[in-house]
Amino acid sequence: MVGWVLAGLLAAGVLITALVLEPDDRIEAGSEVLAWEACRGEVLGRLREPDTAVFPPASDAVFRDEDPLWTVRAYVEADNTFGQVAREEWVCTIRFGSSGARLVELELTAVELDGSASRG
Repeated sequence: MVGWVLAGLLAAGVLITALVLEPDDRIEAGSEVLAWEACRGEVLGRLREPDTAVFPPASDAVFRDEDPLWTVRAYVEADNTFGQVAREEWVCTIRFGSSGARLVELELTAVELDGSASRG
């Protein structure tokens, strides 16, 4: 009798563990952090001097969740080919799926900075 109880408890524990550890694509796709990081990486890949890039905090970005699509709007400041700081506003749309994030669209628009622009 004790053997059956222990076997039942063991089976229940395995089942609960499998359910808890099973990845859920909807949870991953619902993350602003993942959308921010995926878009940030895409933007860095388009910059001439990515090592000089300065992004605002993610909390300053605008996010739109249309599961499985996420759209992120923000800006980046980085050196251009002349060594001057340039700002580009960007809008990035990412699609989340079982294989991760895939870029759907990325628009970068140059913005004029006045002489007092600073990085932050």
